[in-house]
Amino acid sequence: MTTNNTTPTDPEQLREEIEQTRAELGETAAALAAKADVKARAKDAAADARARAAQAATDARARAAQAATDARARAAQAATDARARAAEAAAEAKDRASQELALTQQQLKNRDVASVARRPAPMIVLAVAASGIAALAIILIRRARR
Repeated sequence: MTTNNTTPTDPEQLREEIEQTRAELGETAAALAAKADVKARAKDAAADARARAAQAATDARARAAQAATDARARAAQAATDARARAAEAAAEAKDRASQELALTQQQLKNRDVASVARRPAPMIVLAVAASGIAALAIILIRRARR
């Protein structure tokens, strides 16, 4: 339609205005038909819901994969820390056992059997050192199997 309220007098202008009005009317009718087509709108809504669900599933898989990667990294770090602590404890136990053994050997060399018998610590230290070394060996063997 023309913007002013006058009707064009030229037949060519009139034909152009009629064509434009027909085109606008056709678009309006198509829009109304689309709104009235409940079945098509339901299909569109279902397709949109499927797309959203698929996207949500993809996002959930990505988050789960990231969580698994993070958990593996934390577990590897915890294992490394545990191995380091076990090695440190074994080294400390070995040092204490060596010191106790040296002291015991010195006392035995000096024929001071009574003081060795009164001190049960060397045997306890040796047992602790042996258990620490055994624990370290178990950890290293299990790690080698992976």
